[in-house]
This record gives sequence, structure tokens and C-alpha cells, in this order.
Amino acid sequence: MSKIEYQNKTVFLKLNNCKPEVKKFNCKKLKMGKKDLIEKMNEAFASCDLDFLVSNVTEDIKWDIVGEDKLSGLDEFREQLEKMKENGPMDITVNDIIIDDDRAVVEGIFQLKEPGKRRRFAFCDVYVFKKDKNKVRELRTYVTKMKRT
Repeated sequence: MSKIEYQNKTVFLKLNNCKPEVKKFNCKKLKMGKKDLIEKMNEAFASCDLDFLVSNVTEDIKWDIVGEDKLSGLDEFREQLEKMKENGPMDITVNDIIIDDDRAVVEGIFQLKEPGKRRRFAFCDVYVFKKDKNKVRELRTYVTKMKRT
């Protein structure tokens, strides 16, 4: 089973009944729907929920895994997710989420468990939303393996 932590709390228990709110953020109004989507997407990455991930990106999604791969379109996005799924569920600790208009930045740590060892990685994802929609049209992922735990 995978888990997600954010600000020292386990989150994503049930978000289906949340009503969108408008909050002040950086002197702009922010619909909480985007934050909910980003939280749920990180939960979906952790639990390998490919259907949720695919249904929340645009057909022309662009995913730049910086220094590794550049993917374009839903088919390539889905293929990469299938490769990631082979590693099984992972634990993700989200340290920070920053959202402004059409972008969100998520910074944290994920851990892959293999028999007899654990591998930890620091990550930063930059999500770009389709204008006026809660769908992701671009994703930039920065990942580095952690030498110390």
C-alpha cells in the first residue's frame, strides 16, 4: 500500500465530497479545485492509478523528464506510466505545493521499495494547466537520487 504525506500529515483520505472554495493566494483568487487535482495526481502516481492520471491530462500532453526523456501525446504519456507501474506502488512525501493561475509546483521525496533495499529520490514537478480547465497540458519533472536517507 502506498501513502502520501503533506505537512507531516497523511492526506487524500476522501476528497470526493470537497466543494471548490476560493482562497486568497499571492493577491489572486485561487480555485481550490487545482490544488485538489494536484494532490490526487500525486496520490495516483504513488498508487499507480493510470486511469486517473490519463483522464486528467490533455490529449496533447507534453512531459519533460528533465535529463531523461521528452514525451508528447497521450500514447507516450501512457507508455511511460506503464513503465513506472512495473516498479510498483511508491511512498511519496510532498513537502510543498505552490499554485498560481495556470501552474503548480510540487516538491517532495518518493521512495521505491525493492526486496532488501530502498531507493529514495527527491523530485520537483511543474504542472501547467490548460487555460480555464483543470487538466494538465504540460509536466516537467526533475528527479535526483538521494545518497543519504
